[in-house]
Amino acid sequence: MTPANGRADKKDEITNERFNLSLVPDLSDAQMLLLANNISRMKSGTSPNGTPLSSRIVEIHNGSSLFTGKAGQGASNLRQYIIENDLLEAVIALPERMFYNTGIKTYIWVLSNLKEDRRKGKIQLIDASQFVSPMRKNLGEKSAEITPEIREHIMRLYDEFDRADRNYSAVAECREFGFWEIGICTHEGNEREIVPFTYPGGIEGFLEHEVRPYSPEAYISGKEKTGYEIQFSKYFFRADNIRTRGKIAEDIMKADDDYRALLREVLK
Repeated sequence: MTPANGRADKKDEITNERFNLSLVPDLSDAQMLLLANNISRMKSGTSPNGTPLSSRIVEIHNGSSLFTGKAGQGASNLRQYIIENDLLEAVIALPERMFYNTGIKTYIWVLSNLKEDRRKGKIQLIDASQFVSPMRKNLGEKSAEITPEIREHIMRLYDEFDRADRNYSAVAECREFGFWEIGICTHEGNEREIVPFTYPGGIEGFLEHEVRPYSPEAYISGKEKTGYEIQFSKYFFRADNIRTRGKIAEDIMKADDDYRALLREVLK
């Protein structure tokens, strides 16, 4: 992102009025900078040179954009601005190894400043990470592709919104992605805690139920910070590899037998 006054190497060198410095991520974070820049250019039907369709942004990011940055810092503040202004329609998780020079996970961000009524105040997460067609021959790191059939499947999940298959689509209220970072003083010192917006009773509820039963004299120190992050695993956790109780017991017994056999060998 190059501001109108030229290249900036530090945040305080960005003077263009389009950029709120509290929303500007680290200048090394190119994908979040691009997103901030594009958001600053969004137009609505009532803005000068706007269109009845308003603006839509579709960008591909790696996973760090979902959570990078501490509460109160640029990247988190940018997510806060996006979510609290109800701009984020959906985030779509793509399969790994989709691009030539990297095998990392990537995500499609879909933003709009003219949401359908059914989408207002909500964000859709789509897990398309398993929708993949292997390529006959790799192109660098790229070994997978999305076929027209897979693309149609993803679009069907998107269109069906809160009626889509819950195994691959989740719809959550915007506030579910927010949290407070608070300081708590106890007799053992100062600690930082994360309190979700959805915690019953908010910060005071957290203090009463999670802290004071163990440190009755605990109190909140300083002002809380607000943060936002998007945790895909919270909505698409798959327990395929979790062992049953019987299997755990079997493994423990085997480990105990192996230990006793080893001990006998040592004591010979």
